[in-house]
Amino acid sequence: MLVETIEGIVLLCIASIGIIGNIIAIPYFASRIHRQKTFYQLLTCLSICDLIVVTNGTLLYGLPKVSNIYGSGTYFIIAPFVFPLFEMGSTGGIYATMAICIERYFVVCRPLWYRAQATPSRTYTIPILLFSIIYNIPRFFEIKTIYIPQDPNPNNAKIANISCISNHTQDCNNSESELDGQEVHQTFQYSFEATKLRQNVNYYGVYHVGCAIIFQFILPLLVLIILNILIVRELIKHNNGPAAMISNGDGLQRTMSIHQGPSQLRRRRNQVDRAKVTLAICGIFLVCHMFKWVLNFYEFYRRIIGILHNLTEAETESAIYESGWFIVVINISNTLVVLNSSLNFYIYVLKDLWTKITQRNTSDSNCNTNGQPNRTSATWAISGTSMQPTAQNHYN
Repeated sequence: MLVETIEGIVLLCIASIGIIGNIIAIPYFASRIHRQKTFYQLLTCLSICDLIVVTNGTLLYGLPKVSNIYGSGTYFIIAPFVFPLFEMGSTGGIYATMAICIERYFVVCRPLWYRAQATPSRTYTIPILLFSIIYNIPRFFEIKTIYIPQDPNPNNAKIANISCISNHTQDCNNSESELDGQEVHQTFQYSFEATKLRQNVNYYGVYHVGCAIIFQFILPLLVLIILNILIVRELIKHNNGPAAMISNGDGLQRTMSIHQGPSQLRRRRNQVDRAKVTLAICGIFLVCHMFKWVLNFYEFYRRIIGILHNLTEAETESAIYESGWFIVVINISNTLVVLNSSLNFYIYVLKDLWTKITQRNTSDSNCNTNGQPNRTSATWAISGTSMQPTAQNHYN
């Protein structure tokens, strides 16, 4: 009990920070859309999804462990509706992160193609929102709240008709009891019951296991890992700059000074900074969702075993949840998902502050004694009658 209370307090602290950050992030990113419309609109979409995750995660996994009154009453009433909303926000956050990564890949690795296409931001955001909603609609029809009457005196005669709607102890009229004219003290307890849709083995196997592994694990993992590797390679190449030329007997060399305006340099630095923010967001996302993916694969494995041994659904469920580590990993996974949705805005803010400090120091160090900014140089090789550039425009 104490451990659960501590877990609930930790999650509430994380969620409080996340709620404040995402509430600030939505108007903050929305006001910056005109500078880089697609990137900031995707961050706005991610912040909205994160706010949904953090808010509903608090109601599902934080408050029930801290408040007994909430956990025994209100939680059971709202959970069948709050959990699908939590999953909608989580799905939206996954695909918003993917969209940001895809957008940064084209900006960094395929800039000319990206500028030629001029892809509007709604090309990313509308499919993300529609898919997140449609994909999670079945979750609204999977569980329902039931009321279990509990008679404190088991020796009382059976009651055929009791009309009570509260979870608290109250007096209920006994319509068909051997104790005519008397009142019976009746207590109710809330519980969950799986609907027929949720109990359907085919539905559960296809939707909860198959679709979850494909659309919430394999696809996001492959996209994020592959694109982030390509982005990192491109950033390393840009940061290293053009290879220095070595003088040899086949040709001569000379250096030409090419002036690059401060606006062009600033734009390149901003693109690289946004790419670094994307890498940080994707890295934290992968770490925080790893436990969730482990749970999905373990459940998939146990269900395959159940099919091979002709186990019933109840026996398979019992085999899955009988392991003590499984419940522990579930709690860790829920906390990390809320943590991930709470950190994205702060990652951007910290990177923005660090960039401003770095640019200020760089601008001071790049000024010569006359106060003039240094000029960048490009190396040109002269071989025979031809002159070819060996340096290309790179992000700094």
